[in-house]
Amino acid sequence: MSDQQQNLDDMQKENEELKKQLEDLTNKYKRALADYQNLEKRFAKESEVVTKFANELLILKSIKVLDGLEMVLKNFREVLSAEGLEEIAVNVGDEFEASLCEALETVEGEKANLVVEVLRRGYKLNEKAVRPVGVKVSK
Repeated sequence: MSDQQQNLDDMQKENEELKKQLEDLTNKYKRALADYQNLEKRFAKESEVVTKFANELLILKSIKVLDGLEMVLKNFREVLSAEGLEEIAVNVGDEFEASLCEALETVEGEKANLVVEVLRRGYKLNEKAVRPVGVKVSK
């Protein structure tokens, strides 16, 4: 075999080895890129979960306060009721009664003098209206 032929064979072997190395490195790069992209997705998902539930401790503490406020409000209403205070019951669609209601706003309606919306609660003390129900009335 001539030196030229030997050099050519050596170059071909080296070329094949370089191709294998390139293919190996390309595959490693693709796996590393896929791992990185999966890691990014996992971090994004975990970040979303952390953000979504970041206030959980505060909310849990606030719920206890809310429960206490509801209990206090219930007790307060019971005390007022025992003293003769009761809420005036007026519903949407009821006829407007000037002795129990105060028209805070009037709007166009199909039928006049009907309660369209209750805007403020009203109360009676021992059957006397002490604060009329604030309503929106049709005209």
